[in-house]
Amino acid sequence: MARALTGWAEIPAKQHRAWLKESEEVPGFLDALDAYPFYPTTKFAVKLLCLTFVRKGELRLAKWEEFDLDNALWVVPAERMKMLTEHKANRHNAHDVPGDPVIEGVATDQRGV
Repeated sequence: MARALTGWAEIPAKQHRAWLKESEEVPGFLDALDAYPFYPTTKFAVKLLCLTFVRKGELRLAKWEEFDLDNALWVVPAERMKMLTEHKANRHNAHDVPGDPVIEGVATDQRGV
């Protein structure tokens, strides 16, 4: 069956996306992000992805109750983690994402939106 489908669709050429090569480029990227006319929630999400390196699905499904801004901590529940089902029932398998003042400021600004 697969051979019968060979050539029925054109496969696009591989494209490499732009990336930041040096850590010194990050502040400029974040400044450009602030200047770009995104929705505030999109800016918030991109900043958190850059600052925490979590999976985008973990961020997309995040709830405000998971953020402890007083202790600069975000606890991603085990049931949302990419792990075997039998490990998800154990709270100790949750993922604690440590924060810093930058993340706390970004989250505090966004919470009011």
